[in-house]
Amino acid sequence: MDLCNRFPFNYWLTSVRPKQMFIHRHDLGWLKMILTWIILLALMIIPVPVYYGRQTQVNMDILLPKTTEAVKKQAVDQALTTAFANKTTTRRVLYQDSQVIVGQNLSKVQAKSRPVSITVQPKSFSLLEDKAAFQVPRRARIPFQSAKQYFNRQ
Repeated sequence: MDLCNRFPFNYWLTSVRPKQMFIHRHDLGWLKMILTWIILLALMIIPVPVYYGRQTQVNMDILLPKTTEAVKKQAVDQALTTAFANKTTTRRVLYQDSQVIVGQNLSKVQAKSRPVSITVQPKSFSLLEDKAAFQVPRRARIPFQSAKQYFNRQ
């Protein structure tokens, strides 16, 4: 049997020419319409995860603007450098002011005491800003040079 007369091929061949597309619109049954709908939907949706899967950095300014502003402070950056250098399980506060708290293994009460909280644990770190919370695993292959660069790459 000729491939041009088989279902998927005849559908695509008639869609190239608009006149034939409308002539044969009643030829498709429900099963063929559902299969065609799934194929067309996949063609539209698949590029989105492929694009974001290749991203190596995320712009933290959009997601966490207050945290980005806090990381720009030199004292916060030094506290984070200390926190990421030590993989200790002791609970300690490295920096705090009225808006920001940075520490190692902070409790939930300590983390929620300020609008912006950065908690560093041995295997992950947490970023809390108002109601947004991110728990990110630490990867050894990403070197720590500056806090903002490290957060964007993680």
